[in-house]
Amino acid sequence: MANHESRDYLELATYAAEAFSNDGTLNHEEFNKMMDIVLRDGKVDNNEKRVLSNIFGRIKENELPVDLAAKIQQVRDQHGI
Repeated sequence: MANHESRDYLELATYAAEAFSNDGTLNHEEFNKMMDIVLRDGKVDNNEKRVLSNIFGRIKENELPVDLAAKIQQVRDQHGI
């Protein structure tokens, strides 16, 4: 059987672009939707890590609510992003 690579990272990148085009940052609902996309198959693959790293790199954490910044840091720590 052929190796099947998840394409969730493409959906993640598209969703993130839409979310950022709205106001240039993320809110709780957008973050949760992104994590639903990432975790739908039960793992975070290298492509998803790359996209999340790019997304998180664009965010100014000092402009986020403290609890959302903490969630982002938790994802970074947990998945080596």
